[in-house]
Amino acid sequence: MDITVKNFVEELWQLKIQATENQTGKKTANQTENQNFAHQNYVHQKSLPPNSTNVPENMDLLHWGHLRGWLEDQDEVEKNAPLLRRSAARIIHQFMKLELFIPDVEDISPANQLQDLYTCRVCVNHVAQVYLQNLMAPEEIDFQGHTALIFNMLGTVPLQEAQSIIKKLRLLQKQNNFPE
Repeated sequence: MDITVKNFVEELWQLKIQATENQTGKKTANQTENQNFAHQNYVHQKSLPPNSTNVPENMDLLHWGHLRGWLEDQDEVEKNAPLLRRSAARIIHQFMKLELFIPDVEDISPANQLQDLYTCRVCVNHVAQVYLQNLMAPEEIDFQGHTALIFNMLGTVPLQEAQSIIKKLRLLQKQNNFPE
């Protein structure tokens, strides 16, 4: 069974709420630096509280995510559709940067082993980031007698994989922002 865009976004948002509750005033130098970087580079967010988990009462979570910069029009319109892997990569990557303040991997060249990395040029950095941070695994296929790795951009995300992504993201978040 595949997860929908809406359900995945709700799971991600729970991660943000838990992180904010667990933080209780503790802010590391790494988190402050990442937070400043994220908000300097996304002008439309400057009027939004950087660590707010309060979605306005009259606003849907998906619309809120869109305003904050980690969701797009298509996510709101197709919220009940199965989540595509390329969309998951985009949502996760933007959420990591803008809500969890996790920095990007600087050198994405190791992701070039994914044979379909450039089939969606807009998706390249999103896919590379979630792949290199071990949040989404590639698929192995047989290609002309050799094993090749692909991301499978148009594949859907099963519920079990979505749950695994959330667990891995929680660990990554603790490593980057909220040390015990």
